[in-house]
Amino acid sequence: MFTSQRTRLKLLSGVVLFLALSPSISLSSEPFAHVGTYAAQFLTLPVGTRNVGMAGTGTADDLDPINVVYNPANLALLEGFAVSGGHVDWPADVNLYDFGVFGGTAYPLHNGYTLHLGAAMRYSALDLDVPDNRVIFLPDGTGRDLDGQDWSIPLTLAGGVSNGDLDASIGATVKFATLGLSNQSKGFTAFDVGLRLGACLYSTDPITFKITGGASASNLGGDIDYGTRSSQLPREHRGGIGIQFAYFHPDFSPSTPLLTANGNADYLDTTDDDGMLFGGEIGFVDIAFLRLGHIGEPFATSGTSFGFGLQLKITSVKIRADYAHLPFPSFFNEDIDVFGLTVLVDI
Repeated sequence: MFTSQRTRLKLLSGVVLFLALSPSISLSSEPFAHVGTYAAQFLTLPVGTRNVGMAGTGTADDLDPINVVYNPANLALLEGFAVSGGHVDWPADVNLYDFGVFGGTAYPLHNGYTLHLGAAMRYSALDLDVPDNRVIFLPDGTGRDLDGQDWSIPLTLAGGVSNGDLDASIGATVKFATLGLSNQSKGFTAFDVGLRLGACLYSTDPITFKITGGASASNLGGDIDYGTRSSQLPREHRGGIGIQFAYFHPDFSPSTPLLTANGNADYLDTTDDDGMLFGGEIGFVDIAFLRLGHIGEPFATSGTSFGFGLQLKITSVKIRADYAHLPFPSFFNEDIDVFGLTVLVDI
């Protein structure tokens, strides 16, 4: 039994938020009787702590393997292996978990060209844990478990070519997903596609400067059929540009940049809103990173995001821990904390 109004309101908020992010399953006697226009909104939630701190930009950003969530083509130029894990602490005890394994390799071709191939598998889950069957609007209990979990397993393949100064890549992701609340569940499949281009405009010791561009479409596929009605997938279309700057000091290390500066600008068109996202990152000695971003007014998480990261390098292994803070004023007037860990092995 709940002993305080605060606890009751928090639990009710959790149920409402979970249903808002996953409006697929009703608590009525007809499980799919109140399906919304769009389902599986959890597929659009921010993932990847580094870029969440940069306002969720990353359509043309290949510097973090988890950026396949913004554009599957970002995976193509990865050379090595990486694993990542992240946790998003949403208001009202709703949690988002994401784990991924990434790999990529390169094959020399003729005339200075290189072929790049990458693959990834992730597991992402939105979880609501209600400790009691009683809620404020059903004080005698529902007679069923209110715990819920939505999950997806995205599989990504990407390929590209480069010649030192220019690179081009394409990629695609297929998502096998399930929406679940109480003892009801519904499976579906969605697809992402994307392309990315990069050009090194200046590369003379001690400075390199690169510009990138990309476009992607997410959550493509048919409607989710609940029998009596169906809901559309929350499709997203992105276009973005990025800059990547690095300064190498000859007295420090020829392979480790003393200073890096990366920036992204994305145009995001969702089923509900469209607008611009801006984000940037400054790195010091490839160890410490500061991030800042701005999300436009139309979006639920409008406002300023920020984050930081710390990275440890041991021979060819990099271990990076990240934190990001994201505003969420339009729902519960609470903010979102994101934590992540990435391990990258160069080959």
